[in-house]
Amino acid sequence: MNQKINGAQPEKPHILGDRAVVHQAVGMISVQLAVSIRTALQRLQAYAADHRQTVADVAADVVARRLRFSTDGTDCPVGLGQSFVPLSNGW
Repeated sequence: MNQKINGAQPEKPHILGDRAVVHQAVGMISVQLAVSIRTALQRLQAYAADHRQTVADVAADVVARRLRFSTDGTDCPVGLGQSFVPLSNGW
């Protein structure tokens, strides 16, 4: 079932899952920092590059709430300097 779609190979399922996690993480970062989606993606990419991790791995940490971005640039894993207080809606 490895059919071409419009001349291109279909993506592997894990890549699609990574994309979904990255999109979710970018949305979470956008809300945490009150910035645009573009800026949130840039922060995610910069953090991943600075820490020699993949964007997908950093995104997974954001979605799992192991990493929180802050407006003052002191992005850090939850529990190492900043406390994470869930909002009333569970986020």
